Amino acid sequence: AAFARRAFATPYCNPLFIADTPPEIKRALLEELTNRHLCTVVAASPFAPEIPLGPRWTRRERATYMLDIADPDALWNNVPYPLRKKIRKARRHGLVFQKGCPPETFHALYQKTFARRRRTLPLGEDALRRLLPRLEDAAIARSYLVSTAEGRPCAAGMVLMDSRRAYYALAGTDIAATPLPASALLLWEIIRDLAPDHAEFDLVGANLSGVNRFKKQFAGRLAPYAEHTAFRTPIEKAAFRLYQALNPKG
Repeated sequence: AAFARRAFATPYCNPLFIADTPPEIKRALLEELTNRHLCTVVAASPFAPEIPLGPRWTRRERATYMLDIADPDALWNNVPYPLRKKIRKARRHGLVFQKGCPPETFHALYQKTFARRRRTLPLGEDALRRLLPRLEDAAIARSYLVSTAEGRPCAAGMVLMDSRRAYYALAGTDIAATPLPASALLLWEIIRDLAPDHAEFDLVGANLSGVNRFKKQFAGRLAPYAEHTAFRTPIEKAAFRLYQALNPKG
């Protein structure tokens, strides 16, 4: 494969080592990984210690928002008034929130989001159709849907969960379905659904300006994390950077 990076629908992907693995062994294993792929990307978790990387790796600062959701009423009081007004408006005009989203509906909304950003969808409908039910059956994921009063899907989200926190892993919207703030209602109702079982909710990424503005409204704290990238050879790095410059939304 040309690239090595986190698996689809996982929030982060630090390499995992046995606790007493010597640093030189960790570095050697990571160097072997970079020798096998044109580009290797490691998204370090905000909750994990730094990993020992060599000079071939470049570091990029990233960030996510962490929400304390143990008390949704307290969180609601901290949310800015304009956002509360949007959520009330979505409810008042008949947007409907439900737990569970059919994989084909989720994929359609997810595809619209990527098309709007002129990006390539990382997962096909068949793969998502297999993945989503398995994650939900294993009780490590929940999916959600917001539809118009007429039943037209307009926003969907998928949350991953572990024993420590929940993660807002995937989301998709159809902005043509309604002028109402479906995404705001979706995320708030997800928070309310998660609160009885989870104290902390990671919104997983605030690294695009529009995404950052949206997630910032929910009164979370900004949590930094590092993304490290290594290329197999300098020539491949130069070629890839040139491709990125020529295809900024590719």
